[in-house]
Amino acid sequence: MGIFLKTGIDPERMKTTKKSLALVLVTVLYCLVPILYFSNAGASEKPSSISLDVQAEIKSNFGPSAVFLYRKLDGSVPLMQVSSDGMESGFSRREMYEWLKRKATALNKEAIRLYTSVAPDRAVPYALKAKEITEKVLGRDHASIAKSLNFLAELYKLSGQHQKAVPHYKRTVEIYEKKHGRNHESVAKALDNLAQYYSKSGDLTRAEPIYMEILSIYKNIYGKDNSKVVSTTYNLAILNDTLGRLSRAEPLYRTAIASAEKVHGRDHPTVASGLNNLGLLLYSSGRLADAEPLFRRALDIYKKAYGIKHPAVPTVMNNLALIYSAMGRFNDAEVLFRNALRVDEKIYGKDHINLLPDLNNLAELQRDRGNLSEAEILFKRALAIGRIKLSDNNPAISTTLNNLAFIHYSRGELEKAEAMYLEAIDKGSKSLGALHPDVASWKSNMAILYASKGNIAKSYKLFKEVMDAEYIKREDIFTLLSEKQRLEYTKRTGNAVSAYISLSSESSTEATRSDIFNTWLRWKGAVMETQQRYMDAVALSDDIRIRTMFDNLMKLRKKIATLILSGSGQMSSAAFETKLESLYKKEGKIEADLSRLSKRFALEKISGRASASNLASILPADSAYVDYAAIQSYDFDNRRKGHQKYYAFVLLPGKTGDVKVVDLGLAENINKLVASYLMEMRSPLIFGELPRKKILREDAMALYSMLIEPLKGMLKGRKHLYISPDSNLNLVPFEVFTSPDGKYLIEDFQVSYITAGRDIMRFASQVTPNKTALIIADPDYDLKPPALYAAKETGAAISDEVSVMNFVRLEDTATEADEISRILTEKYDYKVNTLKRENALEERLFEAHSPRILHLATHAYFLKDTGSAANRDGGGEKVEVLNPMHRSGIVLAGANESLKNRRDFGIVSAYKALGLNLLGTELVVLSACDTGTGEVQGGEGVFGLKRAFIIAGTKTLVMSLWSVPSAETTRLMINFYDSISQDRSKAGSLREAKLDMIADGYNPFFWGAFVLAGDPG
Repeated sequence: MGIFLKTGIDPERMKTTKKSLALVLVTVLYCLVPILYFSNAGASEKPSSISLDVQAEIKSNFGPSAVFLYRKLDGSVPLMQVSSDGMESGFSRREMYEWLKRKATALNKEAIRLYTSVAPDRAVPYALKAKEITEKVLGRDHASIAKSLNFLAELYKLSGQHQKAVPHYKRTVEIYEKKHGRNHESVAKALDNLAQYYSKSGDLTRAEPIYMEILSIYKNIYGKDNSKVVSTTYNLAILNDTLGRLSRAEPLYRTAIASAEKVHGRDHPTVASGLNNLGLLLYSSGRLADAEPLFRRALDIYKKAYGIKHPAVPTVMNNLALIYSAMGRFNDAEVLFRNALRVDEKIYGKDHINLLPDLNNLAELQRDRGNLSEAEILFKRALAIGRIKLSDNNPAISTTLNNLAFIHYSRGELEKAEAMYLEAIDKGSKSLGALHPDVASWKSNMAILYASKGNIAKSYKLFKEVMDAEYIKREDIFTLLSEKQRLEYTKRTGNAVSAYISLSSESSTEATRSDIFNTWLRWKGAVMETQQRYMDAVALSDDIRIRTMFDNLMKLRKKIATLILSGSGQMSSAAFETKLESLYKKEGKIEADLSRLSKRFALEKISGRASASNLASILPADSAYVDYAAIQSYDFDNRRKGHQKYYAFVLLPGKTGDVKVVDLGLAENINKLVASYLMEMRSPLIFGELPRKKILREDAMALYSMLIEPLKGMLKGRKHLYISPDSNLNLVPFEVFTSPDGKYLIEDFQVSYITAGRDIMRFASQVTPNKTALIIADPDYDLKPPALYAAKETGAAISDEVSVMNFVRLEDTATEADEISRILTEKYDYKVNTLKRENALEERLFEAHSPRILHLATHAYFLKDTGSAANRDGGGEKVEVLNPMHRSGIVLAGANESLKNRRDFGIVSAYKALGLNLLGTELVVLSACDTGTGEVQGGEGVFGLKRAFIIAGTKTLVMSLWSVPSAETTRLMINFYDSISQDRSKAGSLREAKLDMIADGYNPFFWGAFVLAGDPG
C-alpha cells in the first residue's frame, strides 16, 4: 500500500515548513507557548550563573530582610501582598519585585537560546529556575505561571522526558480553569496543548476525550461555524481516522469541511486540508471514484493559494496519483508521482524526510509494473533517509521495510525478506498498534512468506491475527458504505482470505481448521447480512428519522427501476448515464446513513457470534453442515497465485466444533459440469424436447464424484444436509446428484440451502404469531392499468427492448392457488387472502405487512447479461440491462398492457422487491420459473430474486433454478403444502413432494428445479 499524507489544518502553520527546522521550532514556541516577558527585561544570563544562589544575589542587592521575605514566599500569595509582620525594613519591596521579574525574564531568554542552539535538556534548569521565581513573585495561580508551565512541558517533551511534561500541561489547565471557569478559551487552548501532546506521543485514546471537551467549549463560546471549532473538529477527525475508526472520522471531516467553507470560503487552504484528509478516508474504504474529485479540488485550491512550490501541493499530488494507480491509470499516476518528487526535491533538497512518500509511492508503482530494479533503488533511498531522519518506530520506516521485503520475496530471497518483514511488523506494532490495518497487511505478507518456507504453524498464527484485525475494521467500515461499495471492499480483501484457506490442505490440527472456518464464516455473505441487519433495524425502529429515510429509499429505488427499464429515451447516452449515476449516489448515501443509524442494533445481532463451536452446538443430531468455498488458491512454493479451486468445510453436530476441510480440485472442471447440466435442463426452451436422461445422469454422477464422494465418509449416518453453495454451485440443485449405484442425493438426504453458516443462528428466532397468508396467482397480464396509477406514472417510457416481452396466461396457477388456500384454511386455520386475475396487482403485494406465508404463482423473467430473456412460456427477447438486481423479477396483472404502453406497471424486479415488508414472514414460495437464477458473485451468492426476498426479511424461500411447465409445478406445490399440513418441516415437505414425483418416474427436469433456502423447519 502506498504512503498517504494528511495535510495540516492551519494554513499558516503549513507555511512555516518552508523555513529551516530551527526557525520553525522558535516560531512554534513563541506562537504556542508564550514566555513570561517584561518590557524592562535584563541582560542574558551566562551558563555559569545558573549555579549562583538567587538568595545570595538578593542579599547582596537588598539585604538580609529581603532574603527572609523571599524564603517566606511559597506562591500562595504574590510578593506584593505578603504580610510584613516580623520583618525589618531597609529595602524597597517594589524594587525587589522588579528585580525578580527581570531575573526570571533573563533566565527564560537563556533557556530559549540554549533550546534553539544547543539542546532542550540544557535549557530545562533555566526554565525551572524562572518558573520558581515567577511563582514566588506573582503567585502559583497567575496566568504567567501557566505560560511558563507550557514552556517547560515543551522542553521536557523535546528532551525526551515525556512523563515530566504531562503534569505541567495539566497544571496549566487548572490555573486557567480557576481563573476563568471551565468554559473559557484559555482553558480550551491549554487543553489543546495537552491533547496535541497525547496525539503526537501516540496516546490517542487519552487525546480523544480532551479534543471532545475542547470542541464543546469552542461551540459554547462561538457557535458551530468558527475557525477554532473547525480546527478542533479536524483534529478529532484525524485522531479517529488514525485509530481506524472510519465511521466516526468521516462525519467529522464532512462537518468540518462544511463549516470551513462558511468561515473561510470554498477556496481556502483549510478547506483543501479537509478535502485531502476525507479523500484518504474514502480511499481506504474503497471509494476511489468519490475520493478522486476531492483530491482534484484540494490540489486546485493549494495551487491557487500557494503556487506549485508549496509542500501541500506534492502531498496531494501523491494522494491523487495513488487513486489513479488503484484505478489502473498507471501512466497518469507515474506523471504525478514524478512531479511530486521533483517539487519536493526543490523545496527540501534530495535527502529530506518529506521525500519518503514520493519515493515509496513511485517505487510501489514501478514494482507493480514489473520494474523491480528501479523500485528497489527507490525503496533503498527512502529507507536510508528514514533511518537517519526518523525515530526508530516511525510507521514510514515500517512501510518502506515492507515494500523492500516484497521485492526480495518476489526474487526468492526469502531470508532477506523475512528479516525486513519482521522489523516492519515489530516497529509498526509499537507505533500503530497490533490491530492497525497497515500492520495487518504486513503480517499477511509475512504469513505468505512463512508458508513459502514451509513454516505452516507460524503462517497460521499470523494469518489469524490478520483476519481478526480485518474483521474489526470491516465491521466499522461497513457502516459507511452502500451495498455496491461493500461488495467492492469485500472483493479487495478476499485475497488474504483465499491465501489463508489455501493453507487448509496443510492443516492437521483441529484448532487451525476451526480458525480458518471461522474466518470463512465471517467473510462469506457478509454484505448480504449487513443489508439484512439494517432492514431489520428499520422494520423494528420507532425512530421517525429512520422510517422516513427508508420510505425515501423505497421511492428512490422505484424511480431507478423505472429509469432502468425506460432506457435513455430522448436523452443522450451520456445524459442518461449521468442521471442514473446521480440516483445511485443518492441511494448509496441513504443506505450508508441507514446502516450507520442502525449500527448499535446491527452489532447486537446474534448472527455475528457464529463460530464453529456455536454452530456445532445447535445443529440437529442427524445433520451435517457443508460449506463450499470457491477461492483463488495460492501457490506458496512458486510464490504466486494459483488456480481457482473449490474447498468444502464439513461441520458435524457436537460440543467440539471440529471442522474437516477438503480440497475438491479445480473450479474450472466443476463449473464446466454445472454448465453442461444446466444447458441440458434448458433444452425444452431451446429444442422443444425434454432433457436427455442419459446426459443428465452422466453429469449428475460426475458432480457427485467431485462434490459429494470426497465427503461421504464424514456424512455417514446423516439424514439432513445444510448446504451453503458458493459461486456457480448456487445454480445447480445438489438433490439431483447421482451416486454410482444410481440413487439421487435426495433419496439419501434431506437438503436445504443457506447463504452462509451464520444464517443458522437466525433460525432460533420466534415464529410470527399471525396466521395469515397472501396468495397471488393467475394474474391478468393484459389488464389495463387503473386510471389512478396511469395518472401517477409520468416517468420516461419503457425501452423498445423491454417492451417486446409478453407473458401468456397460466391457468393452472388458479387451481394451485385455490387448493393451497383450501389446505391452509382447513388444516391450519389460516386467514388467507387470495388475489387472482385483475386483483393480482403489484400495489397489493407491496401493501402486505409480513404475512406468515406468501405464495406467488406467476411468470418470472431472467435477463442474462448477454441480452436474452427467458420466461415461463418459453419466449425470449433481447434486452440490455446491466444491474443484476434489475435483470430478474416477477410479473403481475397489467404487465403486458403496461409494457405495450411503455409503462412500468406490474413488473416487480428483484431491485423493487427489496422494498417488500417481509420481516417475520415464515415462508415465501416463488412458484415461477428461474426465480433462483441471477448473477453469481463469489462469497455473496446469487444477485436476483433470492437475494431480494431474503434481505426483505423472509425466513424460508422456495424458488426454481430453471423453467418448469405450469401443470407439473402446480402438482409439486399442492403436494408440498399438503405435506406441511402433516406436521413435516418445510424442507422435509419439499423432499416428500419431490420423492413422490420420482416414484412416478418423472424426469428430474420436473422436480429438480425447486430448492429451499433458509430455515428448513
